[in-house]
Amino acid sequence: MASCAPRVLLRAADYVVLDKPPDVRMDGVNHAVTMNTLAEHWLGALPRFCHRLDYGTSGLLLGAFSKRAAAVAGKAFEAKTAAKTYVSVVRGAATSRTIDAPLGPWGDGDFRVRVGGPKAKPASTRCEALEPCVYMGEVCTKVALTPLTGRRHQLRVHMCSVGHPMVGDATYDDVPTAAAPRMMLHARSLAVPLGDARLVAETPDPFPVVDGVLRPLVELPLGDARIDSGGVS
Repeated sequence: MASCAPRVLLRAADYVVLDKPPDVRMDGVNHAVTMNTLAEHWLGALPRFCHRLDYGTSGLLLGAFSKRAAAVAGKAFEAKTAAKTYVSVVRGAATSRTIDAPLGPWGDGDFRVRVGGPKAKPASTRCEALEPCVYMGEVCTKVALTPLTGRRHQLRVHMCSVGHPMVGDATYDDVPTAAAPRMMLHARSLAVPLGDARLVAETPDPFPVVDGVLRPLVELPLGDARIDSGGVS
């Protein structure tokens, strides 16, 4: 764990912004390296994470150093006034669209999610097609994804439901691109109103396309995060 360089974009009195590596769980006593253990190693303290990212997802993660601060950020996520944008690479020639499809569990004891089912809840995702590319011999598309609701595995299942599974997502796909070194989903930008201030964070694109070919970055430079006074403009 000591060899994992700190990925800290901002450390303020009440909040911290971390850049989560891919393939790291948020917590779990059966896992030696989690975001909890990394945060303690990097910060010397364990923040209260205000939201979660899936195991395979990398990118921006907001934590708070007090129960009060966590509650302020938590209300923003619950009220959907916090804005999150992800960048991803999906299989096929994807187009810009909004996906409205209710999501629910596959069944009791199954961690996977599906469209529909007796316990499905409304879910909506905005997809913006950014750039076509080729990866592992497959036609792919880099996309920007904005979750308008916050369901489990929402982005992954919504893209899969319209025929464009994420590259590297072996849970919901089984073609060769599912065996990519990582799931290509990265939380790239974050804006959260915090009372009379606003937190804004952004990271570089980890999925550059060079001459039409996807060239994922192994090491990503740190992005930028700040807290602006004045609240929401």
